[in-house]
Amino acid sequence: HAAASGVPLTVFHNRRFDPEHATVARVVADGLVGTPFRYEMRWERWRPVPKDRWRENASAADGGGILLDLHSHLVDAAVQLFGPVATVFATVAAHTTLAEDDAFLVCRHESGVVSHLGATAISGAPGPRVRLLGTSGAYVMADFTGETHVWSGQADEDATQSGWLYRGDEREPVARGTSTQADLYRAVAAALGSADPQAAMPVDPWDAVHTLAVIDAARESAAQECVVTVSTPTP
Repeated sequence: HAAASGVPLTVFHNRRFDPEHATVARVVADGLVGTPFRYEMRWERWRPVPKDRWRENASAADGGGILLDLHSHLVDAAVQLFGPVATVFATVAAHTTLAEDDAFLVCRHESGVVSHLGATAISGAPGPRVRLLGTSGAYVMADFTGETHVWSGQADEDATQSGWLYRGDEREPVARGTSTQADLYRAVAAALGSADPQAAMPVDPWDAVHTLAVIDAARESAAQECVVTVSTPTP
């Protein structure tokens, strides 16, 4: 509809511009862990008394639940790092809310990397935000803006750092990425002033279509207790 109307369209994947995501992207691009083969990303909180709001109370059909909320960012981050997802196996549950408050996805990318993407509102000990395993090392990020964790041994030493590079008992700090979510708005403004606003948009709308296809496959996987092939509509 946007294309037919000649209106530029983008998607609010603001988390692509988090400095933490920028850091992981650089770790991958620079080959700091060798060839990646497993990517773990968590968005875990301790909220045993749920908030009384639509996201917790609405059904998935009405947009509620953690799978449509946090996993939209988790899946997008994994796809940005390792490419499209081919298959998904998932578990989804509602422990304290009407909508699901716990979901875990195992995504096999077409590149061969496997992503473990977990989000829950009832983790008494939230795990490290990121653990990336590669053939020559591992990257671990415990600190994430605005979130608490119990992994003091992996805490950053100062604000210039985001995570650690491990090779067995050796480790070194990794410099923090410099992007911020404000960069999304700057990119949209720049796109609107360009010769081809749609091509210049920071997020291709079809990226979001693939993310939703992964989430749909995850929901089917959880219901059927099986691995599901992701089927993404194309332009």
